[in-house]
Amino acid sequence: MAAHGSSKDSAKIAQETLVESLVSANITRELMKKHRDKPTDELRPEYDLRQLLKGAVRGKYAKRFHAGTSFVRLGRAPRKAAL
Repeated sequence: MAAHGSSKDSAKIAQETLVESLVSANITRELMKKHRDKPTDELRPEYDLRQLLKGAVRGKYAKRFHAGTSFVRLGRAPRKAAL
């Protein structure tokens, strides 16, 4: 019987060790993450949008792009066969 109790104790110790390792890994992961207060999704001051867009033409390269690409929409059967 003592051996059976010992097995339970070692299993409990192993479980506690595993939990401690997971908690420690989670804390380490959180500490290593780069925290940013606010995403910077703004154009830098040295890039003046008015200068960048001067002379811009919408769709200037659209015909050239479409000439070099082809798009074919597949039905369900060919898609399933490809996967």
